[in-house]
Amino acid sequence: MASNHLLFHRADILARLSGTEADLQRRVWLIGKQNAEKSYASVFTRKRRGDLATQQWAHHDDEEVEFIIAGRMVVQIGSKEEGVVTEFEAGTGDLFYIPAGVKHRADAIGDELCIGLVFCPAPYDLTTGQPFFRS
Repeated sequence: MASNHLLFHRADILARLSGTEADLQRRVWLIGKQNAEKSYASVFTRKRRGDLATQQWAHHDDEEVEFIIAGRMVVQIGSKEEGVVTEFEAGTGDLFYIPAGVKHRADAIGDELCIGLVFCPAPYDLTTGQPFFRS
C-alpha cells in the first residue's frame, strides 16, 4: 500500500518563511489543495502592523485552529456593524479556535515576530490569494 504521508523539515519551512524586513505578514502553505483533499495547514508569520482598529474583518467558510509557536498576537472577534465583541491575546504555546463564519482580525504584539500554525478542515488554494472573505 502506498503511503500518502507528508513530512516538512524545519529547514524547508524556515526557507519558505524567509523574506525582507518589509514583509508585514506572510503565510506559507504546508498542506492544501496542492497535496491534500480534506485538510489545510500553514505556517504564518506576523509582524506588528499597528492598524488593528482599521483592519477589515475577515471570515472563513471553515473553522480554524491556530497554535502560536513564538511571539504574541491579539485577536478581535466582531464585525463592522457590531464593532469589537471580544478580544484576546495568544502567545507562545497557546492554541485558539475560531468557528466558521466568525469575523475576526489580528495583529502581532510588540516587536517580536509572531509565528504560528493554522489548521482547518478544508484545503485552501493560496496561489489564488488568502482564503478568506473581507467585509
